[in-house]
Amino acid sequence: MKKYYISLVFLVASCQTLLLSQDYKSDFLKKWDHSETYLMKFVQMMPDSLFDYRPQENMYAFDEQLHHIIEHLRWITNDYLMGADNIYVQRQYELMPKNERIAALRTSFQDVREAVMALDETDLQIKYAFKPAGYDLSTLDLLHLLLDHTTHHRGQLVVYLRLNNIKPPKYVGW
Repeated sequence: MKKYYISLVFLVASCQTLLLSQDYKSDFLKKWDHSETYLMKFVQMMPDSLFDYRPQENMYAFDEQLHHIIEHLRWITNDYLMGADNIYVQRQYELMPKNERIAALRTSFQDVREAVMALDETDLQIKYAFKPAGYDLSTLDLLHLLLDHTTHHRGQLVVYLRLNNIKPPKYVGW
């Protein structure tokens, strides 16, 4: 009887882990889609002629912010979410026409989406030595980082728009 209860507890715990990971993936992907849609509104609002706008010399230009977001998504996706065989090589920044930058952003968001869909329940707990932080991060931590980093740079884009007398899109966080 004792073996039966132990097996039952193990089965319930396994099912909860599976449901949690599936729910988390689904929730993450909803947030990810929202993040992409919201970011694209910012990009569409900035005129092509201001893509090279930078508030100060030591700051990224508007387009450079977008490039930075893309490169961050590529790095985390390639080096962590897709496994060690996909080594990220950073692309140097160069000003890009608006339509090309939008296409690159969409591709980067889609690559993250596909990598997340390919994760199984055990992948969310995998730990990686994350040198910038100086400690290990799990796949789940890295997914939070993707959202947080994108939000951080989108927040900077709010300032860029406002400095050019462009009212940013209304925030919708749901």
